[in-house]
Amino acid sequence: MLEIRLEKASSKYLNQIESYRKEMLKSNSSFDGCSNLDKYDNINEWLAYCHKMENIETKQTGLVNADQLLLINGSKEVIGMANVRRKLNESLMLVGGHIGYSICPKYRNKGYGKKMLSLVLEYCKSIKITKVRISCYRDNIASKKIILANNGKYDSTIKIGDKEIERYWITMEEKVKVIIDCDTGSDDAIAVMMAILSEKIDLVGICTVAGNKALNFTTENTLAVVEALNSDVKVYAGCKESMVTKLLPSRRGKYTGFTGVKDEGGIEPKITYHHDHLPLPTPTIKAEKQNAVCWLVETLLEAKEKITMVITGPMTNLAMALRIEPKIADNIKEIVFMGG
Repeated sequence: MLEIRLEKASSKYLNQIESYRKEMLKSNSSFDGCSNLDKYDNINEWLAYCHKMENIETKQTGLVNADQLLLINGSKEVIGMANVRRKLNESLMLVGGHIGYSICPKYRNKGYGKKMLSLVLEYCKSIKITKVRISCYRDNIASKKIILANNGKYDSTIKIGDKEIERYWITMEEKVKVIIDCDTGSDDAIAVMMAILSEKIDLVGICTVAGNKALNFTTENTLAVVEALNSDVKVYAGCKESMVTKLLPSRRGKYTGFTGVKDEGGIEPKITYHHDHLPLPTPTIKAEKQNAVCWLVETLLEAKEKITMVITGPMTNLAMALRIEPKIADNIKEIVFMGG
C-alpha cells in the first residue's frame, strides 16, 4: 500500500478532484462524504461551497458545519474523500452520523478504506470529537468490516424505505505512543504482536538491533510478524554491533537449556531458544532504507507528544541516538525495558 494522508479540500488538487469525480460518475458510485460533488460541474464552485460549510456562520441553513477532506496517495492522486460533521443534528443522529466517506473505484478492496477511516478518526480526535457516530447499509459488508476494524460498536438498525441501516459508535481513547526496539526471537515476537493488536497503543514504528541473533535475522523475524498481522507499521534496522562489549556466548546462537521437566525415561530434555527464523513465511515486505538510529533522532525531535520507548533487546540504538542528539530525551515519556 502506498503512503497516504488526509488534506483539506483545496484548489491545489483541482485536477485530481475533477478526475475523482469522473471516475465516480463513470462507475455510478455513490458520492458519500463528497459534499454533493456529483452536482458540481465547476470544481472551484464546489470548493467554495466546502469552505462555506466549514464555517458555522456561512454554512447552509439547516445543515451543520463540516470539514471536507481528501485522501491523497504518494502520487498526489485523490483516491478518497471524507466529510466530517462537527456536531450531530436530529437527522444525522438518526442516520449519517459524524462521518461520510468513499474510495475511488479503482482503489477499492485494497485496504484503503480501513486506513482512511483510521486517519479520519484521528482527525476527529484532533478537533475534540471523541465519540463518533457512523452508519452503513446493512448489506454493505465491506463498509461494515471497515467500521468494525476501527473498533465500531453496534448500536441499532433503522429501516428507511426498503433499506436497513446499521448504526455504530466509535469511542476513541487516548492511545499511548510507543516505539518498540527489539532483537526479535520468540519472546520479542509476542511483544510486537501484542503492540500491533492493542487498542490502547499507537505503534509509531519498530526498530531492530543485533542481540540474541544477528541484525539480518532479528529484522527478518520482525518483518515476518508485521506481515503476518497485515500491519502497515514501519520497521527500521539499526545497529549490527554493540557499542561497548559483546554479548556472552550463551546469549548468542542456538543457545540450549533444560526444561526443568523430566520425560518418562527420567531424562530432562534440552530446548533451543532463539532460532534464526521464526516459523512464519519469509516476509515479502522490506525494512525502511533509513537507519533506525537516524529515524529515532528524527522522530523524537519532531514528536508533538512524548513517546514511550519499549526496549526488549540491547539498548544500542537508543544509546547511539542519544549520543548523536541528547535533546531527544525531552520527548521520551518513559523507557520500559526487559533485562536479566
